[in-house]
Amino acid sequence: MKAQANEKGEIKQGFDIVPEGWHLFRFEEGIGYLISKKDGEEVILTTAKGDKKWKFPTVIDDPNDDSNGFKYDFITQETNTGVNNGEQMVSDFCFTANKPKWEKLCAAYPGDRSVFEDELMSKIKTSVLLGAPIYWKIKHSKNPKDVDRPYVNIIGYGPASSTPEKLEAELFGNKKGGGSNGNSSGAGGAKKEAEKKAAATEDEPW
Repeated sequence: MKAQANEKGEIKQGFDIVPEGWHLFRFEEGIGYLISKKDGEEVILTTAKGDKKWKFPTVIDDPNDDSNGFKYDFITQETNTGVNNGEQMVSDFCFTANKPKWEKLCAAYPGDRSVFEDELMSKIKTSVLLGAPIYWKIKHSKNPKDVDRPYVNIIGYGPASSTPEKLEAELFGNKKGGGSNGNSSGAGGAKKEAEKKAAATEDEPW
């Protein structure tokens, strides 16, 4: 047999739930519309108002974080108003994760342009965000449909050049803060590695 049979053991399937606290994420390939299947065909999911939904795949990239390697899809929609302002959030994350490339993109496409336009998004998902690091603070909220799978929300963000302790103090007024997984262990190493990887990205003429 290809597999060695065992009499007892644990089964781990499905997705890992990103713990609460600060984590260093890195954007991965796969940015695009949030797709579902209906009657055997792929359809783009939308809000009740008809705004198309997008997913931005990320992974925790910090060897000193117990959650290193956990995947997380940031979901937003094509809106520019309200609490779930996708236009603002994508712009903020681009600026925070890769400021040089974002400013270059803005200079190349001046005026009142949307980040969700095909021309701009093609640059964002292949150059601005791909491989770019960002700190996110995660907080859970109750999922009434499944108590074991809470909703995972981003409640704070900051550049990889900062630290969880500093971001916690600046954004939430708690100088004690929280590290990558609730403590400060490994923050310096993750910061240096993120800066090194960000500096290694090649420039792109637009």
